[in-house]
Amino acid sequence: MEGHVNTYGGMNKDTAYDTIKQNMYIDALDIRISTDKGESQGAFTNIKGNEYSFTIPTSGTFNGIPWAVADPAGGTPEIIGYGTIRDTIILFVADDEGQKGWIYKVTYDPATREENMPGTAPILLYYNGALNFKKEWPIEALGRYENASTQRIYWTDYNNIFRTINIADPSLDTFPVENIDIFPSLEYTQPILQSVGGGGQLNSGMYQIAYRLITSDGKETLVSPPSNMIHIVTASDYDSVPKYVGEPEKVNTGKSIEITVDTTNYVGDFLKIQFFALYYESPTATPVATSIEIFSITGNSITLLYTGAESTIFDIELFTFTSKNFAFKTFKTVTQKDNYLVGANIKSSTIDVQDLLESGDTFTGLTRRYNNDATPVPPFTPIGNPTNDLDNAFNTEFNKDKHWDKTWQSATKQ
Repeated sequence: MEGHVNTYGGMNKDTAYDTIKQNMYIDALDIRISTDKGESQGAFTNIKGNEYSFTIPTSGTFNGIPWAVADPAGGTPEIIGYGTIRDTIILFVADDEGQKGWIYKVTYDPATREENMPGTAPILLYYNGALNFKKEWPIEALGRYENASTQRIYWTDYNNIFRTINIADPSLDTFPVENIDIFPSLEYTQPILQSVGGGGQLNSGMYQIAYRLITSDGKETLVSPPSNMIHIVTASDYDSVPKYVGEPEKVNTGKSIEITVDTTNYVGDFLKIQFFALYYESPTATPVATSIEIFSITGNSITLLYTGAESTIFDIELFTFTSKNFAFKTFKTVTQKDNYLVGANIKSSTIDVQDLLESGDTFTGLTRRYNNDATPVPPFTPIGNPTNDLDNAFNTEFNKDKHWDKTWQSATKQ
């Protein structure tokens, strides 16, 4: 077919067809004004259609563990979401079982927009039987390239907790599924006071020590419950009781605190531990919260010698120390603004009391009032009339006001 070259001045949809200039065009479909090879601009190029590239596998191994989709004959794995990080596409895959989950990586050439290894299966970045991916819960993802060793993909399905992984983490294949949540969960162990010694610069007052854990990809837990109160004064802690006396405020006692935390259950799951101190200069003063130091978790215990002279000490918000629940569970949608992630349609986390009980245990919120001899007032009937039982359980006269309703538990009030 003979070629023909036209030079256009642009698209014009507003002018009548019979008056449009010769160097203008009215409409264009499936074209772009840049070539798909090189960096040429201002030339019409037809957009290529789609072509087959790969098939999502139905079985394989990950970190030496074999896996398979649920009922491969009738349960085809499906892509339920994707995100991009520069020239990398991250695919989220679910099967019909709704418990497992696969995260794949596909790379392509930005110039040709062709896959780097066409015809081959995508690279399996992460698999776990408890990722809880479901076809009914589509995923929205956002990728952020920070540096060569930190390339994060964040995602939400509006049901599971907001999640993220670092696809450049060399230990990603062994990363615990519990730590994929942006708020890792764990059972805390109490910081234990080993000794109060010399060689420090701690001011007189009361101290509590706490910590939080940090994963290999930078996620942080909440701050742990603090240790018991530790009283620091100039007097020796080992002399006789009559010599142990108080101290004016903010006196340099020359003392230090040694604290140990059992990290047996943290080795392998968390990379670092960050210690904090809560300092009370007097019984009525507002405590001051500080970050002390960060240690790598390499053994079954970590010992902190807190002298008050550490160069790594800095103040933190008291709210950071005292917060015992996360501000949110997940988002419906998420985007980025400068160096911030911005989420919308926030879903808060909830606690089901039944989930906290052991198998076979039950819980009821009804309360009872007792005499000082530990006998109920009046006798309580576990099986009987609910209204009478509430009369027995509560001191009606004491609680009587316009808000009191002894039939609050009845079906009509629920």
